[in-house]
Amino acid sequence: MSIRIEIVKGHEVPYVIEGIAKSTGKPYRLVKQKCYAHTGGAFPKEFEIMLDTEINAHGVGMYTLHNASFDVDPRGNLIIGRGLQLLRESFHKVA
Repeated sequence: MSIRIEIVKGHEVPYVIEGIAKSTGKPYRLVKQKCYAHTGGAFPKEFEIMLDTEINAHGVGMYTLHNASFDVDPRGNLIIGRGLQLLRESFHKVA
């Protein structure tokens, strides 16, 4: 089984959150992109992924999670780690 992730047209543009951390007084910059996980329900579930830069944004399309995206936390729970990697699904045109 694999988890299908969709980047939807009109919602593919990454966005930036910038500010100054209250605890340290240092500036921060987060780049995020909205995605939709198809988990078997009637509707996909919206979530966000972190990007290094806007240039690394994923294009519109369907993706699956690369195995390297999974990690185990200190408590031994399987998680999707910070190194999330999406693999674009290939599409074949039907004649």
